[in-house]
Amino acid sequence: MSNFQIVMPKLGESIQEGTITKWFVKEGDTVEEDTILFEVATDKVDSEIPSPVDGIITKIMFPENSLVPVGEVLAIINMGGDESSTEEKTEKSEEKNIEAEKTSSSKSESKKDEEEKQLT
Repeated sequence: MSNFQIVMPKLGESIQEGTITKWFVKEGDTVEEDTILFEVATDKVDSEIPSPVDGIITKIMFPENSLVPVGEVLAIINMGGDESSTEEKTEKSEEKNIEAEKTSSSKSESKKDEEEKQLT
């Protein structure tokens, strides 16, 4: 599981901080590369900042209207898959095991029935 840190970008040579004016995502959201994550306002420019990676937003460090220094971590994106997909895989695996047990159980019952029929 690898994480990617989204940092406050330097949007100009003299820009030292920016205000997060709007988050377009929330924790737990799945994002693709170039999905707009947030809007930032500085003294000189307002910009929408896209995601540089695919993944799941695991943590947002600052709420809207926070004044944040350039280079500060704003959010973390998990690029290695999420827990729910791991849970889904585990559930599917368990379902397959249960189905295999049922199939195996019904086969052994059929064999028992056949053996009983042959004995009688």
